[in-house]
Amino acid sequence: MRSLLVRALAVTLGAAALAAGLTAPAQADPPAGTVPVTADIVGVGSDTTQQALNRLSAGYNLGWNANRKLYSFDALPTGTTITAKAGCDPIARPNGSSAGITALLAGARPAGVTTDFCLDFARSSRGPRDTEDNLAFIKFAFDSVTWVSDNVTNAPLNLSIAQLKAIYECQPTARRWNQVGGTSADNITPVLPQSQSGTRAFWLTSIGVTTPGTCVVQSETFQENNQSVVDGFRNRIVPFSVGRWTTFATPTTYVHNIEGVNPRNGNPSLDTARGTLNSAFPNTRNLYNVVRLNTTSANPIPSKLRSAFAPAPDGYVCSNGGQSRVEGEGFGRAATGGDPNVAGEGCGQRVGPV
Repeated sequence: MRSLLVRALAVTLGAAALAAGLTAPAQADPPAGTVPVTADIVGVGSDTTQQALNRLSAGYNLGWNANRKLYSFDALPTGTTITAKAGCDPIARPNGSSAGITALLAGARPAGVTTDFCLDFARSSRGPRDTEDNLAFIKFAFDSVTWVSDNVTNAPLNLSIAQLKAIYECQPTARRWNQVGGTSADNITPVLPQSQSGTRAFWLTSIGVTTPGTCVVQSETFQENNQSVVDGFRNRIVPFSVGRWTTFATPTTYVHNIEGVNPRNGNPSLDTARGTLNSAFPNTRNLYNVVRLNTTSANPIPSKLRSAFAPAPDGYVCSNGGQSRVEGEGFGRAATGGDPNVAGEGCGQRVGPV
């Protein structure tokens, strides 16, 4: 178990990071007083990628395209409404990848408009499902998902995929820490974020869990990538985006290994620079901007959205400047190149087809 001294040091480093401006977020939502218009590109969805899209929209709006702006509404605060564009009805703020995709599929249009939509894309940290073949999941970054704990914890440094599966299924062979490499006989308390979370969906798929066990603590009030659900609880663990942890979590949370591999290149907990994503980590994922599938040409991205999401040099998100902003939010650059008209793993390409 890590000592209280470790926590004290972590808090000190966290304060230093704040003083240096390392955790300052980009502008959330459209700037105050700004109401997007029909021609603009507007999105909602994932908590994981909201800060990256805020930063990308700021870069795009410096003049990448003279005809439209790029805006992204945050997943929070819950219980609020947003008006995506002028002439659109207010809707409940979508919180999470699946909620964003559902809002996109609703197909709402501004009043009197038949050629455009209120929402143009959804941020997603999960991949496509086989019922979503009318959408194009456009890759723009990669991330890793691991498990985190409080710094004062009974958890071991490392767990295997098999152990994590057993823990989240509440199997009797993985209910106490001393059954999975720890020394404490305390019960393990696995935690999951709210049901619309893309990180939750990816995590359960990656560890092979279809139905979480009854010992799992889960609540619609648990936001993904929020360390407060483990702070002060030495037996709790929760899945966490490594990219988001890098830039926003306080060092009082400890990022753990999977299969003996550190998710970061560098000290996993107390390095103020926080390192970079380790591409050898076994639990990596793509990050996407999801758009309605264009069926009028081979390019899956609707023409209006290509200045934002197409492969470089046409799309800002995949440009060098855009990808630098992605890295600034703790994520990895997507592979460059790739034919926009075919599925692939490059930035601006569609994954799939499903």
